[in-house]
Amino acid sequence: MHDFKRFFSLRNFLILAVILYLQYLFSDGTIIGYFKQLSEWLIIPFLSKFIKRL
Repeated sequence: MHDFKRFFSLRNFLILAVILYLQYLFSDGTIIGYFKQLSEWLIIPFLSKFIKRL
């Protein structure tokens, strides 16, 4: 629980909000485009780190 509180500090929340807003501006304006680009920005780097550990 301590890690959860440490991650969701105000600074980290603002950084995450700015990243998501910029990502929305760069998407094509549709919900599907938003989630597609969100997966490219956030999910794929985490998956590549996970695969490198294996």
